[in-house]
Amino acid sequence: MSPEREQGAQTREIEAAVEACLRGSSELAECAIACEFREGILTLRGRVPTYFLKQAARSLAQRVDGVRAVENRIDVIPVPICEGDDHHPRTDPGEAPRRIE
Repeated sequence: MSPEREQGAQTREIEAAVEACLRGSSELAECAIACEFREGILTLRGRVPTYFLKQAARSLAQRVDGVRAVENRIDVIPVPICEGDDHHPRTDPGEAPRRIE
């Protein structure tokens, strides 16, 4: 096998291992996160609803053999989790409803 083919196979193997780790996490299994591996650096892309999940994805990816560094380009997009009395979405259940007068 040529060095380029061997490197390509290793790249796909590492990407598959990271994707399996992310899917295996109960917190991240439903999140759409893509990864790309090149020269020891793994780049994560996608969207998650919290900063905690962004960091969890990075932490899992760093544990995979062959990954020297992680470039975390995951966007945090908060999802409204409830509506207040004024029918405006809120992202924090402790947030007081906004009054419109």
